[in-house]
Amino acid sequence: MGVAWAVAAEGNPAASLSMNDQALAIFRDMADDEGAAYALNEKTSQLTMLGDLGKAKEADQHSLELGRKNGNKGSIVSSLFHLGNIEKLEGKLEEAHKTLSEALSIAHAADDATRSAEVELELAEVAEEEDHSADARQQVHQGLTYLHGHKDPGDEIAAEVLLARIALAEGKTPEAVRAMDAARVVFSQGPDWEGHVIFGITNARIQAAIGKLGAVRESLKTVVAETTKHGNVRYELEARLALCEVEAKTDPASARAHAKTLEEEARSKGFGLIARKALAVGA
Repeated sequence: MGVAWAVAAEGNPAASLSMNDQALAIFRDMADDEGAAYALNEKTSQLTMLGDLGKAKEADQHSLELGRKNGNKGSIVSSLFHLGNIEKLEGKLEEAHKTLSEALSIAHAADDATRSAEVELELAEVAEEEDHSADARQQVHQGLTYLHGHKDPGDEIAAEVLLARIALAEGKTPEAVRAMDAARVVFSQGPDWEGHVIFGITNARIQAAIGKLGAVRESLKTVVAETTKHGNVRYELEARLALCEVEAKTDPASARAHAKTLEEEARSKGFGLIARKALAVGA
């Protein structure tokens, strides 16, 4: 399992999934429900990155059933966290908020500060997508209070990047730049592949907001190429969306064509949130 996690952290979800399935088979042969639940949670994450949200939900449901059966609160929180993330990607924000709120309640009851911070950040992302920026900002700061004290570079970068996104959505570009500067400091500690991509996409959007459109297009094309190479559909779609947003400022006709293709592809894969945003860019 450790090797599969490391491979996933390097941005290769397909190879990680193969290793994880081998571990899952062993856990099932041993009738180790706790190990199987953990492996299923990892499988959910890998399938989400690969863009197969249907199979990801199926794996997550099996994990959740095992967690509830054994009363393992940590496993339940992880399963609900992944389910909330999938519901967010599907564009089912109300359902995602409900699922993640349940996860946070269980994490608090278990006095699990680490998982609570992770769920807070995911809830903040949902709030940001719902245009509830004040709630989103408050939840990010609650998560950061813990993360700063426990030195988790990956989640710290995600939190600072989310603050930048919130500020950018509000038209507060200088605040967004400051948040990205804070993320860049943490970035120097060596983020995993996902942190690198998240940082790159949001940084490109902010650079576009301050007028550096030419350089931004090239940097986003690099991210699209990298995510495509790794078979990471989840972030490939996000990078392509950001590229469409930049193109809308420089070449509206091209942006409309690319946004239409992206909207159709995202919708066919169940990524309703990106499909809606692509449709808005195309319009």
